[in-house]
Amino acid sequence: MCSVAGLDALLCVLIFPLSPPPQDMIEGGDVLVNWKEITSANAQLKGGDIVTIRGKGRLEVNEVETTSKGKFRVKMTKFV
Repeated sequence: MCSVAGLDALLCVLIFPLSPPPQDMIEGGDVLVNWKEITSANAQLKGGDIVTIRGKGRLEVNEVETTSKGKFRVKMTKFV
């Protein structure tokens, strides 16, 4: 669970530790949301969004919930 539902927080959980930092991937144009290039690491995700990471794969955000402590729980399906 992350305290932010931003794109960079989601990428921190998904990519391997040896990969470039999420901000570099986003600013480098390697991340697409709903087939559109995103340049802001703070982009908010919602249910139904498709996130593509060039060279890593694609995933669908199924649901974004807020916990009782104000953190976000994201349910997703990963496509390889």
